[in-house]
Amino acid sequence: ASGAETYLWSTEDTTSTISMIVESDTLVILTGESSDGCKSNDSIKINIFTVEQASFTGLLPIYCINDPAETLVGFPDGGDFAGAGIVGNQFKPSLAGTGKHLIKYTITDDVNNCQSIAIDSTTVYGLDTPIDLGDDLYIFPFQNIELVAGEGFDNYYWSTGSKYRNINVYYEDNPPGSTIRYVVIGVINGCTNQGEVNITFVDPEGIGEVNSENYIIYPNPNRGTFTVSYLEDVREFKIILYDYHGRLILNQTIDCIPDCKAKIDLPKLSKGLYLLKTISDKGVSSGKIIIN
Repeated sequence: ASGAETYLWSTEDTTSTISMIVESDTLVILTGESSDGCKSNDSIKINIFTVEQASFTGLLPIYCINDPAETLVGFPDGGDFAGAGIVGNQFKPSLAGTGKHLIKYTITDDVNNCQSIAIDSTTVYGLDTPIDLGDDLYIFPFQNIELVAGEGFDNYYWSTGSKYRNINVYYEDNPPGSTIRYVVIGVINGCTNQGEVNITFVDPEGIGEVNSENYIIYPNPNRGTFTVSYLEDVREFKIILYDYHGRLILNQTIDCIPDCKAKIDLPKLSKGLYLLKTISDKGVSSGKIIIN
C-alpha cells in the first residue's frame, strides 16, 4: 500500500505491506490515514479455488530393463503423465533406461487453471546394474549395522545365507580387526543384480589410554568427554579431531596456562572411532579414540 501516513489492516498489521497464509476465502480490509487525519479504506477479496488431489497407481518400485510396458491409471482421469519412459499412460522401462526415475501425474482445473500433481519414483535395473549398499563401513564394539538391498526384487540372496531384503550385522559376528565383504544378489524377471559392501570390525585392542610421546588422552573409550594432556613444554598446542570418514569435527588451539591440559566435551558425537591429531612447535602426533 502507498499514499498514507499510517496503515491498519484487518489482520491488525500496521505496515505498508503484509504477508499471510490464506486457507479459505478471505476479505482483507485496509484503512489508511494521512498526516492531517483523513482516512480512506480499501479492500480485496481472496478466493481459494480447490482442485481434486491427483494420484496414480500401477508403477512398481523396480523394473528390469527388458520388462514390458506398464499401464498407469491416474485419478481423477483426464490428466497427463510425464517422466522418462512415459508414452501416453504407459511406462516403458527400456525407453526410460537404467537408474531412478520420477514419474508425475498432473490434473488441471480448466475453469481456474489450478493444478494438482502426484509424484512417484521407480528404479530400472539393467542386466549388470549394481545394487547400492552404500559406502564401506566400520563397526565398533556393541554396535550393529543394517544392510538394506532395496525393495521390489522377487528374490534376495546374501553371502551370509539370508534370503531377506535386509540383514543385520553385529560386531560379535566376526573377529576384531577383520574386514568382511557382504554381497547380495537380487533377482527380478530374469535380471540378476549384485551389490556389495566391506565392513571392518574395528579392533579396540591397544586403543585404551592413548599415550604418545607428546600427549595422553583419557578416558578412552568415552562418551564424548575426554581430556588431552600435552607432555611437551610449549606455549600452546592445537587439537584436531576427525571422524573415520575424514570429516573435521574439532579444530581448537589450547593455551598452556597454567598447564597443557584440555577437557574436550562433545556429548553429541555419534558412536564410533575418531582420529585425533595434536600440532605444536614440537611436532605433530596422532592417535585414536572410541566414542561409545
